[in-house]
Amino acid sequence: MNIEHQYLHHFYFISASVDRVCAEALLRGADVFKPGVICASGDIRMDTELEVWGDVTGNFEVDIGDVKGSKRGGKKANNRGCKLSSFKGHLLFIGKGKSLVPKAGALFNENHGVGVEMVELASGRKGVGLHDIGMEGKWFMQNLPSLLPPVSLLSSLTPHSPTPRVLDMCCAPGGKTNHLSCILRDLGHLKQPGVLTCVDRSTKKMVGVRDMLDRAGFENVVTLAGDSQALLGEDGCEEPEFKMGVVNKAKPYPPKTFTHILLDPPCSALGLRPRLQLPSADGVGDYEGYQTGFMHAAAGLLVEGGIMTWSTCTWNPNENEVAVKRIRDEYGFEVIDVGVEHGREGIGGAGLDLSERRMVRRFDWMEEGEEGDGIGFFVAKLRKL
Repeated sequence: MNIEHQYLHHFYFISASVDRVCAEALLRGADVFKPGVICASGDIRMDTELEVWGDVTGNFEVDIGDVKGSKRGGKKANNRGCKLSSFKGHLLFIGKGKSLVPKAGALFNENHGVGVEMVELASGRKGVGLHDIGMEGKWFMQNLPSLLPPVSLLSSLTPHSPTPRVLDMCCAPGGKTNHLSCILRDLGHLKQPGVLTCVDRSTKKMVGVRDMLDRAGFENVVTLAGDSQALLGEDGCEEPEFKMGVVNKAKPYPPKTFTHILLDPPCSALGLRPRLQLPSADGVGDYEGYQTGFMHAAAGLLVEGGIMTWSTCTWNPNENEVAVKRIRDEYGFEVIDVGVEHGREGIGGAGLDLSERRMVRRFDWMEEGEEGDGIGFFVAKLRKL
């Protein structure tokens, strides 16, 4: 249900509006984290019951004069902390929640923590979260398809295997890094610092990943902030040294440093559910070219005979089967079996032969049955020749 902002003037309920990304997370069962709040009623207090609305377009404007501290009039886009009455956008009703802050300003003055606990969703009853059962920090919830890349990547390792060098190239928010850490720990390989390295472009996101790893007891994982496309150094360059337990600035590695690479690059994310806004056709096409830099770096950083998984949360074949064909043909890889039964084989006419299509796994949420009752996802496993 889309409504014009003027309709809010007829509401007498205490409310808060959140950005699109936050709204999508709420529909998946999350609570409202403070950075996602755009504006809120001024009379919010601790335990206040309120309505939560999602900004569908992300192109909101507010009157500058309505923003605290402003000395002038006019319009300005993307101001957090404005009055609810000054919001100019299209909203979708998400559900009802309970305030966890003493006053409305705390939703904007702090950039971490839960600000509103969701009680009821418009789409149905809110599911049980890990914090509800006392398992927050002990368990990590993942969609089923997202479990496959770590499992497939390390499936051939045993406790007696030579110590691996594993790289998670685009790791935030850290679910797959956490899973890799668990597998390596259980195999006894994580005792040595530097066995697992994870990197993401956003320092802020990497701070969150580092905190998650520390809480789980994975201090020996190397965490880097920087562009993983630039991780491939020149022949003869020395391997950089990094500190454990902190987020380091990424530096180039020598070629052929890693035995296993998990590459889950930025993608069009057409498979994520729910989506309140989809990218344009041009936007989808932009990802195909952008992913080339990650392919090139991964191919150079991997040893001969090393294993790489390629995964995306989209059903676009140009980012899936066609991308795997490019890695195979341009960088000297062979497609090998992912080794799981879930999902279905890859689609035809996208560059992979029948045997290769049967080795990759595809999840399309448009499908009927169990395999369609989740997110859209794709995973392939390759060996460097």
